[in-house]
Amino acid sequence: MKTSAVIMSRNDNYGGNLKERATICLLSMLDTFDEVIYVDWNSPKKSLLDEIKTTLPKTGRLKHIIVTPEQHKQFTNNDPDAQECCEVLGRNVGIKRATGDIIVSTNIDIIPPSREMLTFFLEHLFNPVVFYTFARRGVKLEIAHREFITTKQVQGIRDMFVYNRHNIPIAGFERFWSIVAGCGDFQLASKDIWEEIRGFEESYIYRGVADVHTQMKAVAHGFAIQGVVDFPVFHIEHGSGNSFHLKRNPQFGFKLKKEKTYNKKEWGFPKDKFTEEVF
Repeated sequence: MKTSAVIMSRNDNYGGNLKERATICLLSMLDTFDEVIYVDWNSPKKSLLDEIKTTLPKTGRLKHIIVTPEQHKQFTNNDPDAQECCEVLGRNVGIKRATGDIIVSTNIDIIPPSREMLTFFLEHLFNPVVFYTFARRGVKLEIAHREFITTKQVQGIRDMFVYNRHNIPIAGFERFWSIVAGCGDFQLASKDIWEEIRGFEESYIYRGVADVHTQMKAVAHGFAIQGVVDFPVFHIEHGSGNSFHLKRNPQFGFKLKKEKTYNKKEWGFPKDKFTEEVF
């Protein structure tokens, strides 16, 4: 099965050391997945990927998609309360264009399981009618001012974390719909499920609960949701920024027994043109 990882971000240094965290994330994603899609959303100047290109190998497996500030305004109806880095829309742009049989929606500060571990999961534990969310382990890296890091170094970092994983607390289980804490950091499902539920809810352009809501949508469409806590997914810890004052999405945007999604059939902006490159 071909695997795709979808990541979106904005070149705004959210949380601090974003370029360094993004470098480690993308190197590890390329080491694990057959295809990595990075969607740069509404960066004020150049894309985050353009800032770190020289540190990444040219594999032909990294797809770079740029959503401009003008497109951001168009897609959010110029709503001043919309997230500047609008997660649901950016993720849908990437998911819609992913070519893998298995698609993981993840974040720019995540170090995924190794390719061998992901392959084991898909060959022995994966159920095609289940929507999975993986628990994370928070790790700290002294990465400030690191100008260059290689894939081999990232493999060493991940091996060190895996070896010591039993000493690193798991974010663990949460409320029913979340299943695990930080449920949106590593959400895995077949391409068929993502298409059936029409990705993330595109009206959720504000802050909060969009990842939980996506799991609710999966259940509304007849799929099970399952938390996975025993695979090493690591989250590079960072600052929180100043986003808690922003407008929040409603806790429940549709009636679970009546509505399954408000997204149109043409979710993910399939007809819109973006600046794209394969790197």
